[in-house]
Amino acid sequence: MEIRKYYIFNGTKPKIGPLDLSELVNMNIEMDTLIWFDGLDDWCEAGELKEIRLAHSVAELGNRKTVDGGIKRKSKVSSFRRFPFINLDGLDYNGIYHPNYPLEDIDIEHQQRMAYHRLRVGINPFFGILIHYLSFGIMSIVLCGLKHSDLPHIKYDDFKAGQAIGFLFIPFYNLYWVFVFWQRLAQRINLQFELRDKKVGVSSGLALTVCIFSVIPYLGWLVNYLLFQPILAFQIYRSCNRLAKEPDMIFEEYV
Repeated sequence: MEIRKYYIFNGTKPKIGPLDLSELVNMNIEMDTLIWFDGLDDWCEAGELKEIRLAHSVAELGNRKTVDGGIKRKSKVSSFRRFPFINLDGLDYNGIYHPNYPLEDIDIEHQQRMAYHRLRVGINPFFGILIHYLSFGIMSIVLCGLKHSDLPHIKYDDFKAGQAIGFLFIPFYNLYWVFVFWQRLAQRINLQFELRDKKVGVSSGLALTVCIFSVIPYLGWLVNYLLFQPILAFQIYRSCNRLAKEPDMIFEEYV
C-alpha cells in the first residue's frame, strides 16, 4: 500500500521531503507553510489540507510540559502516542479485520500506531455478568459499546461509543446495526491481539450468534439474555482487561 508523501517548499533551496504525515506534523510546521504531494497541480498552504489540519490538532492536544532541571519544555513524544490511531494517510485498510489479512504488508510504524488504544483495566468479567442479569442485558450493551471509543479507528467506517449505542435504539435500523455493533467490536479487539502476535480473545462465531438471536423475537431474546450475550460480554471484558495490561507498541521518546 502506497503512503502519501509530502514535500515542504523551502524558498530558493531544494524542497524538503519526502515526508509521511507523522513526520510532517512533528516538524511543527505553520499552517501557511507551502506543501505539495504527488497529485497536486501546485503548492498549497498546509492549512488547506484536511488531513494536516486534523493531525496538527491532535499534535497540539498531545503536547505536554515536562520539568528538566527546573526548566519547563515541551515533550517531543510522537503526537500519536497518547491517542488512538486515526487513519490520516488515506490508506485503504479494507479487509483488515479479516483473519487472513496480511498484516506483515503494513509497515512497522503504522502497526505501532494501530496497536495503541485507550483501554484501561475495567470491570471484573464475573461482576459484569451479574450486572448483565440485574439490568436485563442493557448494561452489558452499554459497557461493551463504550469500548468502541477506546479502540483505534483504522477503517474509514469505524465508529465511537455514541454511534455504537445510539443506533441500537433506531427502530428497524437496529436489526442491521446489531450485527455491526457486536461483530465490529469483536474484530477490533481481536486485531489488537493479532498485532501483538497473541491468540484472539473474542469468538467471532459467538458474536455472530448473538447477532442472529438478537433479531429473533421472544425465544431468541430470552436465549441471548440467559446464555449467549453474557458469555460474549465476559469475553470482551476479559480481553479488554488483558489488552490494558499489555505493553504498548508505541514510538520511543525523542531526546
